Amino acid sequence: MKRRLFKLLKKNKTLFEFYASLTSKRRIKRVQSIFERIAFFEEKSFSRQIVENKAILEDFLQHCMDTVPYYKNLGLHISDTSDIRTVLKSFPILTKDIIRTQNEKLISNKFEIAELETRQTGGSTGQPLKFYATAEAQIEDQAHHWQLYSKIGVHLGDMIIALVGLNLSEEEISQGVFWRKHDTDNAFGTVQFSIQQLNENTLEQYLHHFNELKPKLIRSYPSALYRFAKMLNNRNLNLNFQLKGINITSEVCEPHQKQYLENFFNTKVYNEYGNKELSVFCTTDGEGMFLKSSPAYGYVEVLDEHGEDVKPGETGKIITTGFLNKGMPFVRYDTGDLGTVKERSAGIITFSEIVGRNQDFLVDLHGEKKYSIGSIYGHGKEVFQKIKEWQIKQSKDGHLSLYLVINDEFSKDDEKKLVEHPFFKSFVLDFNYVKNLQRTMAGKQPFIIRETFK
Repeated sequence: MKRRLFKLLKKNKTLFEFYASLTSKRRIKRVQSIFERIAFFEEKSFSRQIVENKAILEDFLQHCMDTVPYYKNLGLHISDTSDIRTVLKSFPILTKDIIRTQNEKLISNKFEIAELETRQTGGSTGQPLKFYATAEAQIEDQAHHWQLYSKIGVHLGDMIIALVGLNLSEEEISQGVFWRKHDTDNAFGTVQFSIQQLNENTLEQYLHHFNELKPKLIRSYPSALYRFAKMLNNRNLNLNFQLKGINITSEVCEPHQKQYLENFFNTKVYNEYGNKELSVFCTTDGEGMFLKSSPAYGYVEVLDEHGEDVKPGETGKIITTGFLNKGMPFVRYDTGDLGTVKERSAGIITFSEIVGRNQDFLVDLHGEKKYSIGSIYGHGKEVFQKIKEWQIKQSKDGHLSLYLVINDEFSKDDEKKLVEHPFFKSFVLDFNYVKNLQRTMAGKQPFIIRETFK
């Protein structure tokens, strides 16, 4: 039915534009409605949030066992005496490989594939993941973002600029148009700018358009916005507007990046941790670096190598059960990410740190894995002030290639300080001085690139 409707609309431009405007208005109302429900949920006491988080989990698992072939075949059930957390742990961990092989068996029989929307992860590990999601799940995801923005003082209709991985056409690039306009209710950017096209030659065009738009919020990867701020600062270029805040997403934000961005833009940075799989959503409060999971979004576990819950202060695999996508539900999904737990109350987790992906570690000369790369900045700060950007590559255990974009003050003495740095003492370092660092197709700049895995 929907396909026939769209074929009809595409033949009539006026009718299509009218339908699009109605759809947009309905979406705004739906976003607003869900946003208000989330806000009401978060106003409840923390103990009540824990209770309701479990209740949502129970309903969600029942939906999976009743309607999803993959989960129905597991033969699990919930009784009146069941502890829902025990029931949850009887579900196997859902890996990306299982999603690829089982695919349509993970789709609820309450939905047709035609009415679901195809989504795909970025494939930072080299294997993009294709899956399906309901339109409602994606609206709910936007509503959670608007809930975060409301805490910042940004509301529906306010201008949001996103500096992200935006792939432009050759025609757009040739015309010097490095951005695209989206709907005013789009939580991911009213206007999105391409980080791929940002360089010294285009910098002033970006700045001019930023100053014309006067956004209330900038949303970006930490590496992208940090680079933009550094470029502006180096050329004494300024913004003519005051931001309400900055929303950092998609990459781990290092403390030195947060501090620099807050100083340069004279506003607070709010970190966000989520994924395209719509399985988890965590945010900071603008003060520290602690990330609290949303109890209305999903149930979060952090597990050690034996599948047991890690203790506060320990690091483990982030396993999520997202409540939003009932069309293709993911129960106990292995995100591939690692996090250090500060506090845990059932499925509500506060992370002291998102360490990164499973492959975001370095192996030293003794065969030890080092995950907490952020700890590098706790020693020898004067050296890092002379490094504009840098990247670490490892293709052999114990050996690191450092790719550095440096300023004129960096010297051989600074090389020696890095060699003697406590973090790098158990590595052999190879120094490479470059003008630009390796980025992904989406414009992200991975800090660690491991070319072989052990």
